[in-house]
Amino acid sequence: MNPASKTLQWIDHCMRALSVFCLANAAKGLMVVSVRLYARGWLSAVEVRFALGFCSTLNTTSVRLLRPRKK
Repeated sequence: MNPASKTLQWIDHCMRALSVFCLANAAKGLMVVSVRLYARGWLSAVEVRFALGFCSTLNTTSVRLLRPRKK
């Protein structure tokens, strides 16, 4: 394996790790905010359900990014 290929793999791995970290934190933050707003009465149950569904989608996407890329 040549050095250029190794460098590109390293960059790909770093970008995936950064993306997973950002998506997971965004999902966690959105979940916390939506539940707090629901507890204060600023969001309805339907709105919270949609927000939590979006959090689930973000988490699923981050898990898919953890899988190795298909060749």
